[in-house]
Amino acid sequence: DASVWVNARVGGNASVGDPQHCITVGPVGSESITVTIYRTSDGHQVLAGCWGPGTLDELRAEVKRRERDKWAHRDPADAGRWTAQYKHIGLLGEALVASWDVERADEETVK
Repeated sequence: DASVWVNARVGGNASVGDPQHCITVGPVGSESITVTIYRTSDGHQVLAGCWGPGTLDELRAEVKRRERDKWAHRDPADAGRWTAQYKHIGLLGEALVASWDVERADEETVK
């Protein structure tokens, strides 16, 4: 069973066969966007508002760019909060991706 509504987007090689293969966090950052991390057939993808799809490493690079180009003139408390939000989403994402890699290896063993 699956339900998709409103402005949902999932990438081309998504492999979301279990509710634990996708997580959405929000509101996040200066634009109060939603970040979605999902399993793909060969790794993972991240969508963050209108940014993406990309990887966790690419999202980290985007956050650094935003810190430099967009948040430098903002209130330091706000910018610090946004940076912390993305940092912790990255840590959560790393744990999920590691578990998906183990699952994928187990699936290959069964084949």
